[in-house]
Amino acid sequence: MLKTHRLSRIAVMGARIIVHADAGQLLHAAHRIPDEMVEVWLEAGRTVPYRDRSMVWTQGILRHRQPDAAEGIAAYAMDHASVESATDRDLGQWFVPRRAD
Repeated sequence: MLKTHRLSRIAVMGARIIVHADAGQLLHAAHRIPDEMVEVWLEAGRTVPYRDRSMVWTQGILRHRQPDAAEGIAAYAMDHASVESATDRDLGQWFVPRRAD
């Protein structure tokens, strides 16, 4: 899930984003657990529009770094990355809803 360092709801373009495993909810923000976050640095000259809690696909060079839980610093970073929004079709293709037993 996509998060930028700015919390503004206006159209913001950013070159650095934080990807969370869980988007959280309206009254309960996503947890900032270092092992569940990736700090994504886009390729030079590229930006991505801010879309709160939207699913994205990223690709780039993934590396591990020293996490800091007190500061909420991600344990992973992705350099020279590209980001694109996931579509509803992607969700259906990759994520199958659980059946109630």
